[in-house]
Amino acid sequence: MPEALEAHLGRQCRKEHRAPDDFVAPTLFLASMASRMMTGHCVAVDGGVVVSG
Repeated sequence: MPEALEAHLGRQCRKEHRAPDDFVAPTLFLASMASRMMTGHCVAVDGGVVVSG
């Protein structure tokens, strides 16, 4: 299992593991009026895997 995690980390732009706190700000943003005009978007909190593959 650790090898799989390291391989996943190697595909990320940011070479660090995600922590629960990394999801707090995006979640609060989506729950706030600041995101009221967003429709049909995906906010990826993945350390850059979507960008780097």
